[in-house]
Amino acid sequence: MPTLARASFAFFVIALIIAGGALVLKTPNILPWRVTPELGVMSGWFFLGAAAYFTYALLRPAWANTAGQLAGFLAYDLILIVPFLQRLPTIAPELQISLYIYIAVVVYSGLLALYYLFLNPATRIRRAGAVMPAT
Repeated sequence: MPTLARASFAFFVIALIIAGGALVLKTPNILPWRVTPELGVMSGWFFLGAAAYFTYALLRPAWANTAGQLAGFLAYDLILIVPFLQRLPTIAPELQISLYIYIAVVVYSGLLALYYLFLNPATRIRRAGAVMPAT
């Protein structure tokens, strides 16, 4: 697992535990849209599950555990970035900070995934039949 990916995954674990825990505790305005307390709790458990998945990759820092999460990130980011950016002009003031944070994380994780999956010569996805790094 490359050093930047490892540090980023550690950051994601901390952020997901904080946001997920707050949602499970029914803290309002964590997500950049309005949700019922029940949906917030369910979303919080999803965040905590994602934190466990990133923790697994940190404990077993192989490229296979990194690449899968980066690919998932990229798909998630590509789907969500446009709707999040479209919300900027109409977002309620109490949800603005959550939206800004969410957009920052989506942009960062998307760039991280693009770099390691497509640009970095040591980790980029290769043509069929190529061997991926063993680390």
